[in-house]
Amino acid sequence: MVLGWLLKGNNLSLESDQVINLHESGYEYISPLLDVESRLMTGRKDLVDLEKGIDTLISSLLTNISIDTNTNTISHISVYFKELSSGAWIGIDENEKFSPASLLKIPLMMAYYMMSETNPSYLDSKIKFAPSEGMTLLEQNIVPSITLVKGNTYSLQDLIRRMIIYSDNEAFALLLNYMKTQDQKKAYIDLGLQFPGENDSNDFMSVKEYASFFRVLYNASYLNKEMSSKALKLLTEVTFDKGLVAGVPKGIKVAHKFGERGYAFNNIKQLHDCGIVYYPKKPYLLCVMTRGNNLDNLEEAIAKVSKFVYQTVSR
Repeated sequence: MVLGWLLKGNNLSLESDQVINLHESGYEYISPLLDVESRLMTGRKDLVDLEKGIDTLISSLLTNISIDTNTNTISHISVYFKELSSGAWIGIDENEKFSPASLLKIPLMMAYYMMSETNPSYLDSKIKFAPSEGMTLLEQNIVPSITLVKGNTYSLQDLIRRMIIYSDNEAFALLLNYMKTQDQKKAYIDLGLQFPGENDSNDFMSVKEYASFFRVLYNASYLNKEMSSKALKLLTEVTFDKGLVAGVPKGIKVAHKFGERGYAFNNIKQLHDCGIVYYPKKPYLLCVMTRGNNLDNLEEAIAKVSKFVYQTVSR
């Protein structure tokens, strides 16, 4: 199966240094294969043309004016695209580092679903939302439409739904504090990624690195089939519809998660959207990370990239 992927998807030779093999940790006698990713982008003409088209679009969207000014500018856009049927991928500045922000809610969800595989009743456990007096609640520029009620008790499953569907930072904080750090770390270690907070930089994850979470969910190679399906179904219910979703026709399912980050001291903002577009018979993974000083502009830029990719793939 891997051999066929290498030959058909990317026209690579079989030298081992041309692919990255990610294995699940924690086993003494086995090393389960989680993900296979070619080090090199595809040379297939249709995807090379897609890459050139995205690059041209990005050039038209970027502005060279300093983002420290009050003008609406976009300073950076990175893109990762993967054709899930073949494994072939392309990227535009795919190794540029960004702050993943709310995108980190997906690996936390995966950590909880991993726990529930061995303990089915685990997600029925309950947490009371009781912020202390004077506690500063987590602010969001893109505010969830449904929020937690002080004093109410919620199951872990309900908190996961709120964290993913509405991107609720308070649900995220409760879940983050409830689980041991070592259990949260496992997915990052297995996928060869840096765990949040392990260095001083806020910008520590690239669009290509983050896409690995979606790849292993789609392949059901990290969580079991039931939990992988459950996670992706939940991601199709995300209410944010101004990024990837805005670029595809209604009726096309998109399992995705957005993340946004703002810096009050310098007016720099980041907005990302990453997910699987279930185009019939040819699903693809698209991740777009952006940096600028106006969220509306960043939302529009992601939507334009998404629309261009969809129109090209669907021809």
